[in-house]
Amino acid sequence: MLRKDPALEEFGLVIFDEFHERSLHADLGLALTLQTRAILRQDLRVLAMSATLEVGAVGAGEIRRVERSLQDVGGDVIPLHG
Repeated sequence: MLRKDPALEEFGLVIFDEFHERSLHADLGLALTLQTRAILRQDLRVLAMSATLEVGAVGAGEIRRVERSLQDVGGDVIPLHG
């Protein structure tokens, strides 16, 4: 995708869902997307979603770039009984 369209012109928003399931692919995808936004597309929006992400576990560089828009949306904990 980035080879054919390095500025991601077809997209206005890139979503990383379930980001707490960390992997090399997810981390590299986020890093490349943030680099694209910083250099080529300041209007590109990036959304990393997770119900259980621990912010400290995400690389400091990524957090510094997006922490001004980092939001913690509280929720309810519902116990499951089996």
